[in-house]
Amino acid sequence: DLDLRSPGETADLAESPLGKGVRLILRSSQAYRGIFSEHGKKVMAENFRVFCDRANYPIYFHCIGGADRTGSLAYVLNGVLGVSRHEMETDWEETFYPQIPDEDKNPDSWCRESHFNDGFAKYGDADANWNDRAILYLKDCGITAEEIEAFRAIMLETK
Repeated sequence: DLDLRSPGETADLAESPLGKGVRLILRSSQAYRGIFSEHGKKVMAENFRVFCDRANYPIYFHCIGGADRTGSLAYVLNGVLGVSRHEMETDWEETFYPQIPDEDKNPDSWCRESHFNDGFAKYGDADANWNDRAILYLKDCGITAEEIEAFRAIMLETK
């Protein structure tokens, strides 16, 4: 149970609501542009490493609503697995868009996908695809090629 909520959201949670036999990892995480900050990259690396260890599976990861912090982590995981940019965006949109507020009141309150576009655009040259950019981002977070391959082997059952 990888819980991405902040301490204020989890109060004194000491064990996973999924049961005593489920390992609980409480890790306050970032979303959108926050994943590109130094702290955001550190936490992303810690979260990604959870997925690199077969002993951690199955993994249930979540925040409070499943769109922001969960969606940001899922976006990166999907990118590393070779999911197309269109599918990555569609996955995120289907989670988040039912919650879109009235855009006339504050259009930036829901246009956060641009934060992914701006952040990942800094990784790779102009011709780099989104999957390569996700990998370059993770490497900038401190993730090794071996860790990326371990994650892929688990998720794609290649080894």
